Amino acid sequence: MQSTSEPGMVHISKVTKCLLPPNGYVLRTRGFVKLKGKGSMETYWVFENIYTEEGYVD
Repeated sequence: MQSTSEPGMVHISKVTKCLLPPNGYVLRTRGFVKLKGKGSMETYWVFENIYTEEGYVD
C-alpha cells in the first residue's frame, strides 16, 4: 500500500478497514487502486482516530 499512497497519508485496503473498530476512525474512500501483484482493490484513506481509552472524541 505504501507505493500507491501519498506523502503523509495512511492508505489501507478494505480488508484492513474491516479489522478496525466500528466508527473508530475517520475514513474516506479512495476508490479502486491497481496494486502490484494484487490487481484492483478498493482502498481507503485514514484521517484520524476518534476513539481513545476514555471513549470517543467529540
